[in-house]
Amino acid sequence: MNTSFSEFLREEAKKKGIKWNADVKNLRYDDAANMWHEAGKSIVGSAYRDVEPELTEQLIKFLLRDKSFKGDMDRGILIVGGHGTGKTVYMKILLTLFTFIHHIRTPSYTGKQIEAYMRLPEEDQRRVNLQRAFLLPTFLFDDLGEELNRVMVYGTEIEIGKEILTQRYNEFTSSGSITFITTNIHTDNLSDKYGHRVESRMNEMFNFFALEGEDMRKGSA
Repeated sequence: MNTSFSEFLREEAKKKGIKWNADVKNLRYDDAANMWHEAGKSIVGSAYRDVEPELTEQLIKFLLRDKSFKGDMDRGILIVGGHGTGKTVYMKILLTLFTFIHHIRTPSYTGKQIEAYMRLPEEDQRRVNLQRAFLLPTFLFDDLGEELNRVMVYGTEIEIGKEILTQRYNEFTSSGSITFITTNIHTDNLSDKYGHRVESRMNEMFNFFALEGEDMRKGSA
């Protein structure tokens, strides 16, 4: 054989993962930070303020593929925080820049949307689009945990959250796909809702960040 097994494994690894924009190395941190704040104002309005600068810094470094990022850049991002802390806004900003910098659009669904669409007929376009989104390189599960634990879908009882997380884990291990999540479920309580096996897989899939800042929407009216 002309190719060693180690070389074979390296070549196989190259076939997995997100197709990051190689030109990101030419983007300065300060420029990306300015873009971050510009996106924040576009999403929230002129009242936007950075409530957690350290989190912002880490997410920008994730976008820039900066080696000083405190995590694994080939894993997804999970932001946990209480109601009104602005975690969804943070994720919207992150994915706006992700689209601009890396040219990858990320489908976004809330737990309630997923629950509702899974109940629709299989031929309904909203359910078809959702099923396709589960298989894409990136996916945002917004407000993980707000979906019901168990729902009946055409006579079959399924656990929506557990099923989606398992499917995205399979995409992560087979194709290097990454998932983004916002949730108000504390990381210590994930196993209570989804079980120890799913919690273990989530630990493998995500970089976990906590957001404890104030509500960024206050004063925006």
